[in-house]
Parts: sequence; structure tokens; C-alpha cells
Amino acid sequence: MTGPWVRRLANLLVAIGVIGAALGVLDFVNALTQVSASVKATVRVAPSGCCGDARVELPGVTLADGWLLPANGPDGLSASPSAGQLRIEAWGSTAPEQALANAELLVGGVGFLLGALLIRPVLVALSEGRPFRRGNARRITLVAVTVAVTGVLVPLPSQLAGLRIAQRTGLETELVHGVTVPLAPLLTGALVLAVAAAFRAGERLTRESEEMAADLQGLV
Repeated sequence: MTGPWVRRLANLLVAIGVIGAALGVLDFVNALTQVSASVKATVRVAPSGCCGDARVELPGVTLADGWLLPANGPDGLSASPSAGQLRIEAWGSTAPEQALANAELLVGGVGFLLGALLIRPVLVALSEGRPFRRGNARRITLVAVTVAVTGVLVPLPSQLAGLRIAQRTGLETELVHGVTVPLAPLLTGALVLAVAAAFRAGERLTRESEEMAADLQGLV
């Protein structure tokens, strides 16, 4: 009973991956046509205080009591959801800045497509009642690596673009250079590796059972 919907799920994942990768390519190519226009990216600032708050100091700007909010136009800084990060926006973008700032969807889409193509044979085998078909453990291991690598790479281009923009606009002395590596994708990849280990054990037991059945059949 689970066969049809599991196979449809496998095909749906691949279709989503194809669409995501295609949109990523289109977005990346479109970004390269926007050279010298406005560009947005992420920059990291140093934590200060006891609660992980970040402080940015701009020479000549003094606020007695209040917040510095971004203007409506570009060439400014605005807070991002991630602690210790800001979104920087500036005109006069270069091709590398646009490419890096708009590579997130491309990297994520290609990574998702690769993972979908790897997991599809596993889901098809599951729909056929043969979850421990030979090679499935290796495929799941590759899925774990894909999840970890893609998750780590997705935010990096924007951060690298932010560093380039900060340097070009003269804000590099006010913002801390460097990038952050997210831990969540690595932990998720480790969990998928545990699933791969279970499948590897299942493959071994299935192979031993098939060999034993073949030996018994030879004795009859």
C-alpha cells in the first residue's frame, strides 16, 4: 500500500530539485546583468557584552539615546535575523560581488537536486518492499555528505560578498572580517550518517539471509 505514494514522493523531490536548481541558475545569471547597480550581502560583526550582542561603531556618528535605523535608499546597514550579522547594501556593485551575493539559491538548489537524485533509488526500493537493497547505505551516506556540505556552503557566498562590499565602501575597519560556519547542517548530516549505518547493517543481514537461503536450496 505504501508503494505508490513513496514513489510519487521520490519523483516530487527530484522535480523540486530541478526547479530549485533552474531558478538558482536564472537568479545567478540575472545578477550578473546587474553589475554597477545595488547589491546586498551579509557581514559579521564582533559580539560585545554578556549576551552576544554586537556593536558597530561609525566615526562621526553619535546617538545620545536611541537606535540607528537604515534609510529607505541603498548604501546602508540593516539588522538581519542572525545575531551578530548585518545586511550591507551599496551601489556600484562589481561582477564578483553580484555573483557571490546571489549564489545562495544556486548552491541550495543544486545541493537539493543532488540529494534528491541520491535518495530516489532508496525510496523506490522502499516502495518495492526492499529497503535494504545493495547500495542504499552508500547512497544515504552520500546524502549525509551532501546535506552537510550544502548547508555549510549556502551562507558563505553572501558573507564573502559582504566582506568585498565592506572593503570597497571603506567600512572594513568598522566591521569584523570573517565568516561563520553553521553547525546545524553538520549535525543533520551526522544524524543521516546514523541512518546510513542502520541501512548498512540491514544490507549485511539481508545478504547473509539470501546466502543462507541459497545454501539451503542447494542442499534440497
